[in-house]
Amino acid sequence: MRFATLPVIASLLASAAAFQLCESDTTKGDALKTIGLNNAVTGFSIATDTGLKTYNPNVPVNITIPGTGTFQQILLYAATNRYSANHTGTWINLSSDYTTLDGTDPTSNPAGCAKYGAKATLSSKDSSDKKLPVTFQWLAPAQPTDSAVVFYAMVVKNSQLGYTALMTDNQLDGEVPYPAVVAKKNAAVGLAPASLAAGLVASIASAVLFL
Repeated sequence: MRFATLPVIASLLASAAAFQLCESDTTKGDALKTIGLNNAVTGFSIATDTGLKTYNPNVPVNITIPGTGTFQQILLYAATNRYSANHTGTWINLSSDYTTLDGTDPTSNPAGCAKYGAKATLSSKDSSDKKLPVTFQWLAPAQPTDSAVVFYAMVVKNSQLGYTALMTDNQLDGEVPYPAVVAKKNAAVGLAPASLAAGLVASIASAVLFL
């Protein structure tokens, strides 16, 4: 009787772990041996709301894994590039199937991704089947990133069929009234900062009054 329970215990232990990575790195993913191999034909995709090109400070953005059927695990974050050490924004209103990886050791199981940003790296809590579609809410940062944000994910079908590394097709720029973003874009095209432009207008107006 005691030995009959061992497969059940092993099964419970196998499903009781969040993601073991902080980045959507297929080399590291394949090396785990627990989520299968990178497989582009699993049918998974990722999308923001249709037509979205910008984000506003502290305003939620919907990130969806569309489709039908199931998946077992997910890693999801927003960053300026796939291997960035800074994951921006935070994940809010998570259901009981998901969490954020806020431990301090990136090599632990589950991975601790606090150094990438607090509550910035989303993970499934275990490897039980989860239904598609699924939508997550990302809260944009109070201050913009220097470059456009892209959403990166690893979605695991199962250990036999593997996983797919994903990224959103569209990049999101920080929306005005982010002064830093406006100034950077103006500088890139050779425009004067808004304050300087306003000063020039005021000076011209004063000169006209004295003519």
